[in-house]
Amino acid sequence: MMGSLSPLLLPLSLLFHGHLAYPWKCPDEPRSSSLDPTVRYDLPNYVAPGPIQNLISKDGQEPLVFVAITNHLQVLHGSDLRILQSVTTGPTNSSQCSQCSQCKMGSARPDQPEDTESRVLVVDTEEDILYSCGSSLRGLCFLHQLTGAKIADSKCLFNKMENSPLLCRDCVSSPLGTLLTVVTNRHAVYFFLASSVDSRVAGSYSPASVSVRRLLYTEDGFTEGFQSLTVLPQFRDSYPIRYLHTFRTEYFVYFLTVQLEELGGTAYHSRVVRLSTKEEEMRSYQELVLECRFEPKRRRRSAEPLTQTENFNILQAAHVAPVGDSLAGELGLNPEDLVLFAAFAQSDPQSIRPRRRSALCAFPLNLINKFIRRGMKKCCSNVRSVRRLRGLHYFQPEMYCPNNVNMSVPGYDRSCWNVPTLVDLPLYRVDYFNGHMDGVLFTSVYVTSQEGLTIGHLGTSDGRVLQVVLQRGCNPLTLSNFSLSDTHPVSRDVTRIGDNLLFVTGNKVTQVSVTGPGCRHILTCSHCLRAPRFMGCGWCKNGCSRQGECQGAWNQHSCSPIITEV
Repeated sequence: MMGSLSPLLLPLSLLFHGHLAYPWKCPDEPRSSSLDPTVRYDLPNYVAPGPIQNLISKDGQEPLVFVAITNHLQVLHGSDLRILQSVTTGPTNSSQCSQCSQCKMGSARPDQPEDTESRVLVVDTEEDILYSCGSSLRGLCFLHQLTGAKIADSKCLFNKMENSPLLCRDCVSSPLGTLLTVVTNRHAVYFFLASSVDSRVAGSYSPASVSVRRLLYTEDGFTEGFQSLTVLPQFRDSYPIRYLHTFRTEYFVYFLTVQLEELGGTAYHSRVVRLSTKEEEMRSYQELVLECRFEPKRRRRSAEPLTQTENFNILQAAHVAPVGDSLAGELGLNPEDLVLFAAFAQSDPQSIRPRRRSALCAFPLNLINKFIRRGMKKCCSNVRSVRRLRGLHYFQPEMYCPNNVNMSVPGYDRSCWNVPTLVDLPLYRVDYFNGHMDGVLFTSVYVTSQEGLTIGHLGTSDGRVLQVVLQRGCNPLTLSNFSLSDTHPVSRDVTRIGDNLLFVTGNKVTQVSVTGPGCRHILTCSHCLRAPRFMGCGWCKNGCSRQGECQGAWNQHSCSPIITEV
């Protein structure tokens, strides 16, 4: 029996360690009977006194986790999630909210007291600063100075002399949602902001849809004359834009959106917005449509009708990360190249509401940038008789690309490249799950690398987390499928400290190792020993476990013979 098992174990173990020297087929997904999704793991967690609205972490010698709930900002220790500090952020008339009282807003201060719902929570690790923005006090922000393991001081980023109902440069966040990426350039701090707005929000002290604002050196607001794009008044209630994720590289800041395909339409799709980190004017603002598709493989001589290509149009969550050596080689990337992993869902017809049918697509950032360059080149070297529109009609009047431009002429005028533009052709990638995630709604995604493998950690609307090996051309190999909550979905906000991921479900933060929650969910010895080595699984008596959990003999090499017939 053991002799017949060993040849099977050897190639699988070599596969996981990336040392196969001959062509190989996609490994079969472990049978459902070999993984028990009902196994419960006792994982470190913190339960907040209310629903968690934002989560961010600061790694390092003194790892910290910041948790925002209504009227409170809490500081947790990064290793054991014990609470270190709680800062009151509302109601705005509360004597306990010291930061509320220090905001001298004059006539801009709302007449009625307000609860503070968190809209923005961002850590600037270079300066040991935490920025928070809420739904109260016209959406202003606070700068929190971090000293040791606590918030030592908080400053209100609002200057009552420089803001008015018609133009409020310090009114940053929208009650409908705001994303922030902080960029430091030449010793100045810039806020790259994207906010959802409607006519009510924009009626007074309104935030812009997309803006770049520079923080004053006095740290009491932002400089005048900031650049912005905002949905035009006639479209603010009919053309909603949801901003779901933001990230940055050295040269660009990106925002991911879900929005209508066109003005007056009813179908939705997803886009990436790109801005340069090197300019305040937003002249190089560009948008690109992202599509995640399932394309059935055509079978030779098959009498079965070919299933049509499916489009997963509604972005649910995203994460940017480098991939493991194995997937990097398959994608033709260098190991340090970044990839945008995006979880999508199909929507109900003519609706933004997602169905329980999901997909995961990977967009290398160099490919996104290549498509944007290609689209701008088509616009700015257009020699067609039919003029190209720049699009973005919800932001700006109808504009056309120039005709008959010769880019090879010396002294070519590049001003065409400095106008906000929607690139006309979408960028699409193919679902890693090959259309198999029916009945599942992904709500979060975080990607890590282990031993050359690329591991996707996918949260669902059922409160579960799937950990899978992502492989191009192969169905993802499931490593674990476990529950964090029976009543709450896994939040889009996932953060990492050291070798642990932090997931949010309702009012709970749960700590899960990047190597997985454990091994008890693997039911058979053969699958236990074929698990990737980083999981630390081995066979202990009659179960799969990690070595420290085994009371007795534990091994990672062989399984005892099983008598199957007498």
